Amino acid sequence: MPYLSKNEVVAMLRAKKQKEVVEDHVLTGVPYLFRENPKAYQQFVATLSAQLRTPEADITVIGSAKLGISLDPDKFGTQFTRNSDVDTVIVNSEMFDQVWFELYNMGLRRFLLPRSTLRAYNEHKTTNVFYGFIVPAELPGISKLAGFWFSTLRSMVRIRELADHVVNGRLYRTWNHVRAHQHYSLESIANSLSIK
Repeated sequence: MPYLSKNEVVAMLRAKKQKEVVEDHVLTGVPYLFRENPKAYQQFVATLSAQLRTPEADITVIGSAKLGISLDPDKFGTQFTRNSDVDTVIVNSEMFDQVWFELYNMGLRRFLLPRSTLRAYNEHKTTNVFYGFIVPAELPGISKLAGFWFSTLRSMVRIRELADHVVNGRLYRTWNHVRAHQHYSLESIANSLSIK
């Protein structure tokens, strides 16, 4: 799979090929980070699959670790480096619903949360859940999954390619939510570049 340059992404956006960027480059293939050792990527996915009890087909890497450049509208085109985070997608509707109910049932207990957790709670309630994802590691004191999620992702540094990186993980409800969020990012980039 060829890795796209910033100029190639811009050209594809101009040609209205957002779906092609998402399907052929963001959601498939060996991530840029693992380009020299695809077996390490298979090990990463298999390990996460076993620990999170989620099929391997429902786990992937996105962002600059996947493409070599960032598709975050605020950092578009930034190169993947030794200091870059590794953004991971885990699709599991059952886990998502479990955490959603934990968020929903917080009630007044939310005011007892530390400020950073309360901020994450409010962000999930107003933004993240709308886009179909949750970041369990940001929700200690809310989700029973938070500590396990955090420690599982941090343990991935045992894989040599991940040793210098922070591994983050977003829990998406469905692949359609993943696609919609990636399309939203590409639309934001296109708008910022005045691509109609």
